[in-house]
Amino acid sequence: MTAVRTRVQAGCFAVTASSQKILVLDRFKKITVMEVDNFSPLFTAMNISSENDIGTEHLLNACIVYAMCNELGVPPGVFMAGDAAIIAFCRTRISDDVEPSDHELLINELISSWQLISKHPLLKKYLKLGEFLQSEGPDCQFSPMGAFKLFARDYFTGCVRAFFDNNATSFDLLKEWTYLIFSNLRGVGYYQNRFLKSELFVKKVTKILNETGNLRQKVEAFLAKTKKEHEMFNAMWFVAVKGWVFIELDDVEDLIGADIGLTDLIEDRTSVGLKEELEEQLKELRKQLSWSDTEICPLVKHCDFSQVGEEIPIINKLMKEVMIYAICSYAKTHHIVLHPIVLTAPFPVYRQAGKGKHAEEQLMEQLLVESNLVSFAPFELFAIFKKAQSTALKDCVQQVINARASQEDFFNTFHRFGQLSLGTFAVMQAMNVLTFQYRRLNTLVNGGPLQPRFGLFLRGTNAQALPEAPPIAFIEAPAVPPHEDPAEALYETLNLQRQGGCSIQ
Repeated sequence: MTAVRTRVQAGCFAVTASSQKILVLDRFKKITVMEVDNFSPLFTAMNISSENDIGTEHLLNACIVYAMCNELGVPPGVFMAGDAAIIAFCRTRISDDVEPSDHELLINELISSWQLISKHPLLKKYLKLGEFLQSEGPDCQFSPMGAFKLFARDYFTGCVRAFFDNNATSFDLLKEWTYLIFSNLRGVGYYQNRFLKSELFVKKVTKILNETGNLRQKVEAFLAKTKKEHEMFNAMWFVAVKGWVFIELDDVEDLIGADIGLTDLIEDRTSVGLKEELEEQLKELRKQLSWSDTEICPLVKHCDFSQVGEEIPIINKLMKEVMIYAICSYAKTHHIVLHPIVLTAPFPVYRQAGKGKHAEEQLMEQLLVESNLVSFAPFELFAIFKKAQSTALKDCVQQVINARASQEDFFNTFHRFGQLSLGTFAVMQAMNVLTFQYRRLNTLVNGGPLQPRFGLFLRGTNAQALPEAPPIAFIEAPAVPPHEDPAEALYETLNLQRQGGCSIQ
């Protein structure tokens, strides 16, 4: 349970009587405190061993860190300046609901959870599967954990297997836990929508069917039942409402401002400055979503709600929930980001990567200015390469990295033979050219692992005559015994139950 306080009472989204307060990304992608279910009964029912139980609070916090890193395109624990940028970005994403005096506490909880999980026995082999095996120095706030997303998926698989192997019945808790983990991991945030929760659960469980072993038949039968419930007993009203929304949204993805328009639509707020064509296309949807609760919406007047109820407010609320589910599903299918994180000045130039054609063209102009060659930090170039949507921008940043790497090689060679003057050496230090970072990046963007393969610069017959360069203290990831195969990571993570109880074959 988090110690972070909020100005107003945290919203309660628990489906059981026992709840806890925890850090969560809301639908606006802001870090806030929510009251959700206490998942201890779920893990007890699944017979998860204490040494394998990470704790939902810590897992969720780590998912939030991963989502923030993914938004920036900056890997945690690899660059000192990169970690500082991640933490600074997290501060900007703290909800206004959180007490200002608790902001640092919130940041510390995120960092502590990430560090705790990085040292968990289940993670030690996953570290070898990631590309980030070394940290730039002791000032990095995070441990490098390149395979965290893979671990989260496998841990979920182990929990699902344990759920069915122990004939657990707390399905609602499992569905809530699944939605919390993956909505935060993907960075989309928490929507209070039963259809989104069910759809995500069905999708995630379907993806892991091949890893359920002798439990597959039981899981498939359960999935069939869940899919039927997801479509509200295959009721025609559900199909009709969802289909109507898709028709109204036809080709919206091709219109400028679709992300803002759809976001304003589901938030029931007036859009400002959108193109007339987009406004016209969303007009009927806006009308239906804004319908009064006292009169049944005309869209569903001829639908059969006998299995739902007769009260108009309940019917209208459910209908709107289906409409929002359909809008979110449409947006995901067409890669429209709802509640987008809009760049507001001042912002780092590298963050234009992945923000659309115009933004990336402006970024490339900056990269092509020769005087800017040394103005981008290593983590910024890495982020641009990871987030860029256009091939031209990727090629451009790769050339910049290659040029900086060549500079490092050139000056390293001169250092070794003592040919670099003290004055030039001082200039190079001031320009921050004397690092390992660009050769590390060059190796990575060309398909290799992000590991330094060079010694310290001052290694030559005249090394003692030159001033000492500040060393870069690379820190190894937690050691993995050489006899341990990373392939065993999956087996261990899929088998989370207590020894001596039910076992998964």
